[in-house]
Amino acid sequence: MTTETLSQPAVTIEIERLVHAIEYSHDPAFRITIDPSGKEVTACTRLTHHTWKIKQMYDFIVAADGYEMSEYLRAFQEGCQDVGIEFSPLVGITCLDESESRYLSPEETLNLLVERIRERTRCEWYQRKQHDRSYQAKRNERAAESYLNKMLERYARLMIVRVDLSYLREAFAALRVEQVFQDFDRLMVERKRSSVFKHEVGHICSVEQDESGFHIRTTFFFDATYVRSDWNKARSIGELWRRVTAGRGGYSGWNHNKNHRANELGIGLLDRADEATKEDVVHVMRCVARTMQPLRIKPVGAKRLRVGLVR
Repeated sequence: MTTETLSQPAVTIEIERLVHAIEYSHDPAFRITIDPSGKEVTACTRLTHHTWKIKQMYDFIVAADGYEMSEYLRAFQEGCQDVGIEFSPLVGITCLDESESRYLSPEETLNLLVERIRERTRCEWYQRKQHDRSYQAKRNERAAESYLNKMLERYARLMIVRVDLSYLREAFAALRVEQVFQDFDRLMVERKRSSVFKHEVGHICSVEQDESGFHIRTTFFFDATYVRSDWNKARSIGELWRRVTAGRGGYSGWNHNKNHRANELGIGLLDRADEATKEDVVHVMRCVARTMQPLRIKPVGAKRLRVGLVR
C-alpha cells in the first residue's frame, strides 16, 4: 500500500479505476492457494495494484457525507459498508468473517470487498446511471444548439470567448470540490458587476473533472457590436478568475490560439448571415456539451452546468 497522499479529485479517480476494473474482471484481489506443505500462498492478480491505496479510498468514502456521488463511488461505499471494513495498526485492512468468529487477513478482506463491489456493479441502479449519463449528454447537445440559435435570432453578430478556468498545481493537494463551487459562485457574482462582462449576452459554463483535477469550462457570448477583441476578453476573464481565487487559479484561453481557424474552435466573431461558420460553431458547441467530463463527486444540490438566458 502506498503512503502517497492523494488529493480529493485524485482519490475519487482511484476509486473509479478500482470499481471499473472489478466490473470488467472475474479476478479476486489476490489468488489464495494452499501448497503441499499446507502453507497458505498468496499471488497478485490484475486487480491487486488497484488496491494499493485502499486506506485513503476508505478514509475518503466514510467521510463523504453531503455529497452526490457517481455510481462508482457509491458501489465502493456500499461494498465497504457491507463487508464492515476495519483497519488494524498491526494487521492493516481486515473484517470479520461471515460467522463473526475470526478476523480475515488483508488478502481475504480485499477478496471479499471485491466480491461485494462486483455485486453492486450488476445492480439495476448502477447500470441505469451509465445509461442516464449517455442520455444527458444528448440532451446537453440539443440544448447547446438551441441556445446558440436563439441568441443569433436576437443578435446579428456574436463574439464568442472560451476560457478554461483551473487551479495552480500547488493548490491541488488541498483543493476540495465544495471550494470549486464556491469560487464558481463568486465568479458568477463578480460577472454581474465587473466591466469585463459588459455586453455579455449569454454563457455556457460547467464544472468538470479530469486526470489533473477540477476545472471549469466556460463559453461566454458577447454582443459583437460593442466587443471587438476576443483574446483580450479571454485574458480579462482569466485574470478575474485569479483574483476571485486569491491567486490559486490558472486559466487557458482558447481565443489566443491563432494556429487554427476560429470557427473550428468555436471562438471569435460569428455573423448570423454566415451559414458555413454558423454550422461549424454549432458543431463545436454540440461537441463541448456532449463531452463534458463527469464529476465523480459534488455537493448535494450544486449546479454543475450553468446556462444563461437570452436577453
